[in-house]
Amino acid sequence: MYKVLIVDDEPIVREGLQYIIDWESYGFTVVGTAENGKIGLEKIYDLKPELIITDIKMPGMSGIEMVREAKKTNLSSRFIILSGYSDFSYAQEAMSLGMLFYLLKPIDEEELISMLKQEKIQLDEQKTQHENAKKYEDYTILSKVKAYILNNETSKEINCLTTYNSYQLIGCHYDHKKISQYQLRKIIPRTEEFTSFVFNHGNCIYILLCQKENKKIDRFQNQLLKQFNQLTSRVYVSVSQKSYSVKQLQALYQEIVELEEKRYLFPTLPVLSYEIIKARLEGKDGIRTTRDELKNKLTDAIKERQRVEIIEILRQYTEFYQYSNWTVERMKADLANLVLYCIEFLESIMEKPVKEQEKNKIISVILAENSIVKTIEFLNEVFYDFGRFFYETYEKQDIVDEIVRYTKKNYHKDLNLAELAKEFNYSYSYLGKKFRAEKKISYHNYLDKVRIEQAKKLIKSGSYYVYEIAEKVGYSNSDYFHKKFKKIMGVSPKQYQKKTLENGDKK
Repeated sequence: MYKVLIVDDEPIVREGLQYIIDWESYGFTVVGTAENGKIGLEKIYDLKPELIITDIKMPGMSGIEMVREAKKTNLSSRFIILSGYSDFSYAQEAMSLGMLFYLLKPIDEEELISMLKQEKIQLDEQKTQHENAKKYEDYTILSKVKAYILNNETSKEINCLTTYNSYQLIGCHYDHKKISQYQLRKIIPRTEEFTSFVFNHGNCIYILLCQKENKKIDRFQNQLLKQFNQLTSRVYVSVSQKSYSVKQLQALYQEIVELEEKRYLFPTLPVLSYEIIKARLEGKDGIRTTRDELKNKLTDAIKERQRVEIIEILRQYTEFYQYSNWTVERMKADLANLVLYCIEFLESIMEKPVKEQEKNKIISVILAENSIVKTIEFLNEVFYDFGRFFYETYEKQDIVDEIVRYTKKNYHKDLNLAELAKEFNYSYSYLGKKFRAEKKISYHNYLDKVRIEQAKKLIKSGSYYVYEIAEKVGYSNSDYFHKKFKKIMGVSPKQYQKKTLENGDKK
């Protein structure tokens, strides 16, 4: 609704104009009346009406004089002049002041309504132009403020910031896949306590709060969180310290960036600031033992499967990171190295490597996780499982025994170390060295012995030809089988068969 002020020295005209027109149906509302130009001018300054309907001839200050004085203040109001005189000189002076409508008394209701409709169109256009100009001006200023904060680009537009006494920056970090920037901007609370500049950069909406009085932002911050808590997607807030110099705005931005790094260490805090972090760490001494001591304690806890001790050691690691100035990448790399250290320790004392695939899975989880809490929870289970792995290795049969068992069952297949490495997910060279160390024989020679033992049983049965026996025990070439048999047994398969029959050995 556009505000209307009626100025006329005749009470009947003032009252009549208020009630003969259904103002609201035409987009207007009467906010006041005045009986002369002097009072009218005071109400113009106070009420700032968009439309003023005024008589020309009034005692004291006339309508023309009132309009002339009002326009000295760059007033944007529009005017309709009323006159009981049909003197063209009045109309000329009114038009010289930019008043296009001149209405003679007695007032014709239809004529006034027609004027109101035209005024409504003009006011709408004027309002649209003003809003567009304001939007462009605000956008220009905001883009310059953003460029100054992010890139230290100075311009005359940022001079508007120098009128404030203090500045504070808030970063609202969100997942753009779950919530849009538009949704967040809509729910940012409005406040008259601060002038705010809101802009987006990456997956963060920044709110620069500027104020002329030194007030805390607690209420605004609480309103912001209350709005964010209603969203289905989590939004994290980082709050900079207060600065009293516009030259420190880039430092405030860097502080928000650093705080977002710290969120890896404090993922459960909805609001993060250096004040909050300091309060969180008060009363803690940080890590009390060296890193090497912690590593040694961890490997001992793994061997003994001490879950409580593992949890405590990793808690101390977390505290160390919280007190450090390490980047998230450095912390993740350190945890990955800790895992590899424990794996190498187990491999060295058990002489049994952890599968490469399992190593890669553990490291990938550490590198992908964005919360130290979840990472430590994961590693608690990993290191406890390492203890189970250590225990079962000593309780169960060695990998060599598994190979022996597998070979006796599958000797007839095309077996070799390469195939066994695939079957048991170990390296080819490791299996070869491990087998020779324990059995004092190469796997190739051991396989030959197993096959020849099976061939002897088949020969004693007297049911197969030599070439059939060769195939059944895993030799595709009967000549090669013949050579291996003679090397191990000292006689050929035929000779062994003949000797067996002569001795009556059918077993």
